[in-house]
Amino acid sequence: DITMLNTQNNRQTDRLTDREIEKYVVTSVLHQKPAVLSVKAGEAVTLRCSFEEQKMNERMVWYKQKPGQAPQNVGSLIANIKIISLEFEKSGIKLERTSNSISLIIPNTTKHDEGTYFCGFSQISTVQFSTGTFLTVTGNHYIYIFLSVHNFHYLE
Repeated sequence: DITMLNTQNNRQTDRLTDREIEKYVVTSVLHQKPAVLSVKAGEAVTLRCSFEEQKMNERMVWYKQKPGQAPQNVGSLIANIKIISLEFEKSGIKLERTSNSISLIIPNTTKHDEGTYFCGFSQISTVQFSTGTFLTVTGNHYIYIFLSVHNFHYLE
């Protein structure tokens, strides 16, 4: 049980049951699949996160984590306002949303894009995250071969 206090005189006014608390603390399941995604360098990729309830006015977030490093904030969406971290904005990453999903779009993947991407949404002072998608980038989109031809003359 949680005791609610009257803020004017700090008196106990009501006790909330667990069921009533659920009205204030919203839990929602975030769906993000696949768990692992492999793309070739240079390909575009869209990571999608869907949820059961509409969250148009809640702060939705994307984070990226590389092995052994702390998560990095890729960007967030609040209503129709999109905020992308400077590092990720330089690479052309975009965020989109519908009433029950958010997407992260990488238009031209590079090895630098590898990592685990998590979507989430803010609730008061916490963030609820998805299980994430590990993105691996294989091969090179462009292969440059430089040949240098030398003429050798052997003296006999």
